[in-house]
Amino acid sequence: MHKSRVVLLVIFSLISLDAYASGFSKPVWGGARSIGLGGAFVGLADDATALWHNPAGITYLENKHHFYVGADALITDTDFTPLGGSKESAKTEFLPVPSFAYVNKGLKALTLGIGVYFPHGNGGKYDTASFNAIGNPLEGRIYSMEILPTFAWQITPAVSFGASLRIVRISNTIKGQTFINPATLTVVDVLDDLEVDGWTFGTSFGVMVRPNDWLRIGANYRSQVRDTLKGNGTFQTLGNFDVSLTQTLPTLVTVGFSAQATQYLLFSFAYGFERNKEVRNIDVSTDLIGDVTLPQNWKNSHTFHFGTEIKPNDRMHVLLGYAKDFNESIPDAINNRVTGDIAAHEVSAGVGVNISPKIRSTLAWNGRFGDRTVPNNGTNIAPGEVSAFVHTLSLGLGMNL
Repeated sequence: MHKSRVVLLVIFSLISLDAYASGFSKPVWGGARSIGLGGAFVGLADDATALWHNPAGITYLENKHHFYVGADALITDTDFTPLGGSKESAKTEFLPVPSFAYVNKGLKALTLGIGVYFPHGNGGKYDTASFNAIGNPLEGRIYSMEILPTFAWQITPAVSFGASLRIVRISNTIKGQTFINPATLTVVDVLDDLEVDGWTFGTSFGVMVRPNDWLRIGANYRSQVRDTLKGNGTFQTLGNFDVSLTQTLPTLVTVGFSAQATQYLLFSFAYGFERNKEVRNIDVSTDLIGDVTLPQNWKNSHTFHFGTEIKPNDRMHVLLGYAKDFNESIPDAINNRVTGDIAAHEVSAGVGVNISPKIRSTLAWNGRFGDRTVPNNGTNIAPGEVSAFVHTLSLGLGMNL
């Protein structure tokens, strides 16, 4: 097979890793309190992690200095059953991602903050090649890290506005991809490793309305992020090549509210809309085939989040949450055993403890699970059944001084 045909197969596999930006990324993410509440946090945003959920919320924090240090660990459990083959199980992995936030309320008119977090961090790893080798690598990884300088302004006692500059790093890796000539079903080559990464910028804008002491209404807009990632890869026999590709993290809009029903009971709700149709094409350039444009045609996604906080006493907070992702955003034609995009359910639980009047620790768990069938229609590169259960364990420590 000509080198250009091989590289096109590489590109298709690499493109599928973009799926983690919407597929197995976590609609429920970003700090132990948010995770415990099922992601229904945009209308609450009552700790320093508001920097990435709704920056307007930091104006309502008490005291001058607020710190948050946390770690979210993903535990993956994925099975793929290719058409005509037996079940293939990915390795169960433990993937920790840290987070940090600081908020300063020292200025009279403005509240300032800085945060670092990883909104996307996931992957899949298998020990053996797939029964359906086309499009099913041994390992795939994606993560994005964001640094957030933020300011917020309390316009009136009831209305606040916040904005963040998002400094974003995106990295993709693929390993152990076997390539087959579709005409002869013979093995062409194996990709040992391919890595691309890059830096780019985005924005985030939030609004918080607090008409009274028991009700908050919030909204947040996260802009599209688009970047040209650059890197290189190595085939076992064909050697090295350079590659660059454009990757889009789509626009995300969330709206929601929180209601303090009683002193010991709080309810929260959020709706998230991810405009995945922005991922229409991907532009690829390599030193073997030049410039290529390939269609993606993702679907928009809609997610509902529900959260409940129960306070059995002044020191303890029990968190419960549920979220439902209603769409399989990634088309069948580019879905594979590593991406595994599913219309998932998520359940959450957590507990927070006020160690002192100024320090709170929170431990939360979230489980994302679902199934998907990719049919054999002649255009899908990896027909089969996907079953996944992704756990998140989150530990956070907040301090206000």
